[in-house]
Amino acid sequence: MNETLKLMWDTRPPRIPKKQGGDAMVAGICEGIGVRYHIDPTLVRVAFAALSLVFGVGLFVYTLCGFLMPRFGLSTSPAQAISTPKHQLDAVEVKERDTGWGLLVLLFIFFPTISAWTWADATASALGGLALSALAWWALHQRQPEPPVGLIAPPRVRHPQPEPGAQPQ
Repeated sequence: MNETLKLMWDTRPPRIPKKQGGDAMVAGICEGIGVRYHIDPTLVRVAFAALSLVFGVGLFVYTLCGFLMPRFGLSTSPAQAISTPKHQLDAVEVKERDTGWGLLVLLFIFFPTISAWTWADATASALGGLALSALAWWALHQRQPEPPVGLIAPPRVRHPQPEPGAQPQ
């Protein structure tokens, strides 16, 4: 099971925005999922819309995907960019860091507002939507475990660099 989860994470889909050649409507999340798992991105969009209407958690899951999925051609997601010291990032990754902070704010905004019901209902709704999303991702991965060639960027090798202004030892 751990191997499957690691493989799912290592081969997670990238975001493919319109300016990178995707047919994205917003951020390229549905486009990336569609390309990675060989399904029509429109089906992914419908699934996110249904998740929003039925469980009230679709916007949160969409934002979470944007936070965890790297942009096409990068191996660093916005979440990884904000957890990496800024001096270890290249110029493109620094922009991902800015995106990451914005998405983190949106995650905090969308999480408490995923349901108009009581907190118990909101928690059940959130957990149900997250579980359904995770199950859908697992099912897609079981159907298509290997990504298309060239879709997933290789991990970037980081060489430890001293912080700017640090004294050499």
